[in-house]
Amino acid sequence: MAMSVGQTWRASIACYMAPQLGLNIRHFVVSAQIGSGLSEQAFCDALSSQLAVYYIPLIAASARYWGIKLQEITTPLPLPFSSVEGQGNGTVPGDPIPSQVAGVISVYSKLSGRTGRGRVYVPFPGKTDSTPTIPPTPVDDYVSRLNGLGQRLTGLYNVAAAGNGWSIQWCLFRKGLTPVTTFLYSYVSRQLWGNQRRRGNYGRPNVPPW
Repeated sequence: MAMSVGQTWRASIACYMAPQLGLNIRHFVVSAQIGSGLSEQAFCDALSSQLAVYYIPLIAASARYWGIKLQEITTPLPLPFSSVEGQGNGTVPGDPIPSQVAGVISVYSKLSGRTGRGRVYVPFPGKTDSTPTIPPTPVDDYVSRLNGLGQRLTGLYNVAAAGNGWSIQWCLFRKGLTPVTTFLYSYVSRQLWGNQRRRGNYGRPNVPPW
């Protein structure tokens, strides 16, 4: 089935630093067509290329923005589309900090409580983006770069190439007999490090997903 307004999609955004994989799982609803639209693969390529601009400056030089995989949420699940457009190593110089450490973006809908908010754990920051204080915290410039990514993962976002594409609305998605999507409207980039234990050196090694 071709992309169309009203569909809900899952986006798996991948970064890799051997032997661990950092995935950010986000969801969006297709809200409007731009021009004549794009095919699923062309849209996947365009979104991957655009998100690379915001991920690459946040990750250590030994880590790599890998790309994205998109899958429409329907029953039965269709085959996914994947892209490595924009793939490249991070631009943060120096050594990485431990791989389980992550930058944190809190994302918010207009609903109160836990069901109305979520978090994005941005993988593989570099040592130069962490203060030498105890406890260490992200430097101000890192938080400013997180803001750029936060803006792209909340609210309405136009993904287009040569004037054609789709407008999407980022959302929270909750599974169940009656799935619920809750649109995201705001974000806060935290000046604290988060933790994702499965990305640590004791976690099961992972290979690039596509």
